[in-house]
Amino acid sequence: MATLTAKPPVIASPVLRGKLGSGTFSPMTSQRRPFKKPPPLSEERLRTAAVRYLARFSAGETQVLRVLARKIKRDIARRGGEEDISPWTAVAKRIVKELVDKGFVNDCAFAEGRARSLHAAGRPLARIRADLAAKGVAAAVIEEALSALADDASADLDLKAADAFARRRRLGPYAPSRPPSTDDRRRALGAFARAGFSYDIARRIIEDSEE
Repeated sequence: MATLTAKPPVIASPVLRGKLGSGTFSPMTSQRRPFKKPPPLSEERLRTAAVRYLARFSAGETQVLRVLARKIKRDIARRGGEEDISPWTAVAKRIVKELVDKGFVNDCAFAEGRARSLHAAGRPLARIRADLAAKGVAAAVIEEALSALADDASADLDLKAADAFARRRRLGPYAPSRPPSTDDRRRALGAFARAGFSYDIARRIIEDSEE
């Protein structure tokens, strides 16, 4: 009968143990990976970041400034966070002004386009106004956008938005079960309320489905 003997444990060499413990050792290269420093912040890099953002998203002046501000803070933090942010903030404002002068950024066009998009998606006027304000659009520009939206519409704006909301959520006249039950009516009223519509608007949509 063969006798089993225990094999001695394999002990890594001190050099290998040191490399494995450093956290930067690569068994494929046996070398430390060099630390890649971020490229220095520059006006050209900020301008490129702004243009790339506008190529992907429609945005107003404040939004573009916020994007550049985040990039400035992130880049400075990567370099130790000791650099003064004020000069770069001034550079960002100058870049945005250039984009406004060249027509790449237009708060009025942005507000009107977003207002139409949100209205078509079933957002009430109060939500549209709040959305534009949160994006930094001036109050006067918001009112002009909503006025333009009213000129384009042939009926009550909130009623049309509520109808679009009901169609998307299959509420009221678009509900699969007809006539709607008491629970269906209650759930529909709750959905309209959470979306920001008034009780009167919600009632008019729901009552249309009961006629």
